[in-house]
Amino acid sequence: MPHSRLSVARQIGHFGVLAAALSCLLFTRLPAQLAFERNFNGPDTIWKLVDNGTPATILSQDSLAAGARDQAGSERIVAAAPAGESLLLEAPIARVAVLPELQIRLWVKSDRPSVQLAAKVALPRSSDPGSGLPATAIVRGATYTQPGHWQQLTLTDIPELLAARIRVMRTTPGAAIDARQAFVNAVLLVIPGEPQGVEVLTDELEVDGVLLANAEQIQLTSHPAAAPPAAAVREATAVRLHGDLLLVDDRPFVPRVIEWQGEPLAFLAERGFNAVKLPGRPTDEQISEAQRHGLWFVCLAPRPQALTRDAIGRSGDRILAWLLDDEAIEADPNYAYRWVELVRQRDAVAGRPILMAPDIDWTAAGKSADILAARHPVLSRVSSADFDRWLADRPRWMRPGTPLWATFATQFGEAAQQQIATLSASALVPPAIDASQLDSLVRTACTRSVRGFIFQSDSSLSEPDAATRARAAALELINRRLQLIEPWLAGGKVIGRVASSDGAWTGVVLHVDRARLLVPLPAAADETASQVSTPTAPRTTSDVMFLVPGIPESSQGYAFSAAALRTLPLQRVAGGTRVVLPSAADALAVITEDPQVINSLRQRIHRDGAQVVRLRRDLAAQRTTLMANTAARLTQLGHNNDAAARGGAAVNAQLRQVDVLLAGGRLEPAFELLSSVDSLLEQLATDARRSIAAPRAFESNPLALSYEQLADYAAFQQSCDAFRSGDNVLYGGDFEDLGQMTQFGWRHFQNPLPGVQSLVELSATEPKHGRYCLRLQSTATATNPDLVVDERATVWVVSPPVPVVDGQLIEISGWVRVDERIDGQGLAIIDSLGGPELSLAIGETSDWQPFHMVRAAPESTELRLTFALSGLGSAAIDAVMVRTLEQPIARRLPSATLPQSR
Repeated sequence: MPHSRLSVARQIGHFGVLAAALSCLLFTRLPAQLAFERNFNGPDTIWKLVDNGTPATILSQDSLAAGARDQAGSERIVAAAPAGESLLLEAPIARVAVLPELQIRLWVKSDRPSVQLAAKVALPRSSDPGSGLPATAIVRGATYTQPGHWQQLTLTDIPELLAARIRVMRTTPGAAIDARQAFVNAVLLVIPGEPQGVEVLTDELEVDGVLLANAEQIQLTSHPAAAPPAAAVREATAVRLHGDLLLVDDRPFVPRVIEWQGEPLAFLAERGFNAVKLPGRPTDEQISEAQRHGLWFVCLAPRPQALTRDAIGRSGDRILAWLLDDEAIEADPNYAYRWVELVRQRDAVAGRPILMAPDIDWTAAGKSADILAARHPVLSRVSSADFDRWLADRPRWMRPGTPLWATFATQFGEAAQQQIATLSASALVPPAIDASQLDSLVRTACTRSVRGFIFQSDSSLSEPDAATRARAAALELINRRLQLIEPWLAGGKVIGRVASSDGAWTGVVLHVDRARLLVPLPAAADETASQVSTPTAPRTTSDVMFLVPGIPESSQGYAFSAAALRTLPLQRVAGGTRVVLPSAADALAVITEDPQVINSLRQRIHRDGAQVVRLRRDLAAQRTTLMANTAARLTQLGHNNDAAARGGAAVNAQLRQVDVLLAGGRLEPAFELLSSVDSLLEQLATDARRSIAAPRAFESNPLALSYEQLADYAAFQQSCDAFRSGDNVLYGGDFEDLGQMTQFGWRHFQNPLPGVQSLVELSATEPKHGRYCLRLQSTATATNPDLVVDERATVWVVSPPVPVVDGQLIEISGWVRVDERIDGQGLAIIDSLGGPELSLAIGETSDWQPFHMVRAAPESTELRLTFALSGLGSAAIDAVMVRTLEQPIARRLPSATLPQSR
């Protein structure tokens, strides 16, 4: 049974949401080396037009500078053929045997869907009965479905596809087809006919398999890595690791990295970032600008084949670390090791750290990389409590002493944005995750020894629209807080966690040198049932008391925020030292014997305090405007918004008070008042959500992700009564007959892990409906009962494809039961339209619980469901249905647009 070392959610993220990818690609293990690779970097073009009887022509063909995942290049071709016909393009490759491990992968970008990857198979023991020449067969793979975007197409299961094709060929009179010794010698693209031409870009052709004798082989070891020129002396890097402490010019450094999307580097430095992630090596202009603004770069390392030809890096290029990011790393640890060694050999600056962001195989990545970055598969929707548990589990899989960085999405992924746009019938998609969600997750990471922060960004932060300005302001506020506590982030150790006297808060104590930092966090509530996090701090006007053990008697206490620092009385009591914080939502406490620590804090607050207060005030004003607009739209839909109106008036009154305080230079009371404003805004948002629909335990509706979409969500909920549910089109989802399920196309997969036994069965034990339910289970073997497994899916089930039509509204529902908590992701329910970001992760339930997912088909395609179990435990699923809701999207959401202001 084919299997994978990648997590289910990440696999879907990498390979897209195609049904074919789910069933054929998702769980296929990659070989250690590529049999053949072509990069389309030019200057020569590769694709040739094949004469297949269709009158076709190539209108344009050239090489471009940018590629699928780097700036190295790609090939562009525009070809025309009559409508209703198709044309073939051919790229020759080395001869690769048709064996089960053969895979072909190609990155494609086109202005039209339905471009298909195929391969030409030579049959040397057969002759074409018409021409007498050696026979050939064409086998077809994945189809392109994302116009305007790069998508990796894959061709797998080639022996099975060839066998099916040969059965057809043998029906030709006089044909005697022998499949033995078959090999692939060309990759094909099947392009739908269009008289005006179809534009197709291609990049990174990769073929995994076994080359035949005397065939040209392109692999990592085919060209020994050349040493740097004899005259060159490799410069030692200014960046080095001392344990998990990152030093730049021998000073502690906490990276605050933003993904570059064309912004001026000066703008990013002003937002508080000190490093920029680039898709390749920096230009001379970028290096010069980074030098002026104190910025560093995290750069994607060239792929291994490029490294065999060219040296990388140079003195003074300000590269902080090389990032190695490729799904093949997870499938083959040896690939990662060889890549790391090539980077080290070919880098002109010796000793630069190498960064990897593993999804599953942390142990293998840690053996090669110097730094590991954690990226949660559904970060935009994870609760703070679940994120805290997930981060706390990372060191279990890491080599001791390896620094941990964390990656944070600042915008919704492509699938989520597409779902929001389609469901709301609007092109205006919120580009940013709620600022409170992002702030809560970053604050949590600060208490888990995270040494670096990477912020993902898909569009420029310098755009002038209000949503982008709000995202930039939120990120700058986060950066200013990170700068304020940088000494503890760089090298601090978590030495304890203490509960507040009222149990509403948890105080995390970090220690560095002779200074302790107390960070208050909302106490972890039972958030296992919540699939959309709404992280809000407890509302309190009273002081919050912590009892902190182990504080030396000579220590002094101080409460501080971004705008103020004041003395904090400490009281010795039985069991420790009583620390009372006046404003737990924003204030931190530092307890130290070193006056230099306080002097440094005071200087930072004096330098940045006014800017932080103004940023926070502007962000609160933008949120207030959004709240007012949303309330007006909800009123048009018939909702009573008297409470929101009163709350909005109160917020505006408080903001006017903030402006008066700022005009008088009174930063501290202005900052404290803004804390009250933020709490009130959060409460109003929470109340508005609850007034629209009571939260359900396991629900995935893209319109519920963001407050900006709340009016659309309300309109959707209001229209639910008018929906006419169609028939269930998912055959076998009742899990009553194994033979029927197999006939319909249900498939199950297992990932054999040492010490783990997995099974999939139809269970008669307390089903929700009928006689049976589907049960997935993984247990430790008797020889290793204390085994702890990582997050690799041990067993999963994939549904048959369900055709969906462009514009259809789809409801996915069912029942799930997880009696005992499963560590890690537990049971993941993933649909191919929403992908991992909109998936449900279920760690535990109370008896049988319903799950519900709403999706819209942005185009005609196929929908598949995947039920995947990671970790040790058992999960049951029953009565799964996929139904169409029969009301057109245009009528589904009543118009609630505000009139244009004049």
